[in-house]
Amino acid sequence: MMKRVRWAVTLFVIASLVIGIKWYVGQQEEKLKYASLFLSKEYESYPATDFSLLDINGQEVTLSELKGKPVVLNFWASWCPPCREETPTFVKLYEKYKEDVIFLGVNLTNTEQSVENVRKFIKDFSVSYQILLDEQGEVAKTYQITGIPETFFINRDGMVIYKYSGAIGQEELEILIKKML
Repeated sequence: MMKRVRWAVTLFVIASLVIGIKWYVGQQEEKLKYASLFLSKEYESYPATDFSLLDINGQEVTLSELKGKPVVLNFWASWCPPCREETPTFVKLYEKYKEDVIFLGVNLTNTEQSVENVRKFIKDFSVSYQILLDEQGEVAKTYQITGIPETFFINRDGMVIYKYSGAIGQEELEILIKKML
């Protein structure tokens, strides 16, 4: 009986160590990813292409009219798992930086089953930043979107200073926002 208890405790300790080591290695990999992102050569900026789209409430939004404030421009769809993964981060950082940075979510509406799916997504994730509807996919084509999510960081002068492909983490998003301020 005592051998079984010792054996069970030993297995528990070993399993705990393995889990702890895996967690630690994962944390270090994330730090290296952040470091490589910002220690790599400077991203070559270029003028953001202007566009006008209707938001989810039918209001027209024109990118060039937002000049003077940095813009986080995120292309997404409600059916996209990585988009669903990153949305809480956008919601959180929008609340933190909404006085200084404009957040625009460009929904690839032409890939959605219905606009109601977009409305449900907005409600489910408590999205309070502006959601634009790219109903024909023209803005996505203009910005050469090859996969979603993709996020563009546009400084107050209307220059794209960085493009991030894939789901972005909170630390990365915040570093890029601060870079625009």
